[in-house]
Amino acid sequence: MIFHNSGFQRSTRNRIPFIIVYIETFESKSEALK
Repeated sequence: MIFHNSGFQRSTRNRIPFIIVYIETFESKSEALK
């Protein structure tokens, strides 16, 4: 996120700032893929 928001990534420079809208945590990868 810091890299994208700093403007160094050329392909995403015109869409900054990026913000995290939603975060969800899981106990395992298999649970996350359900």
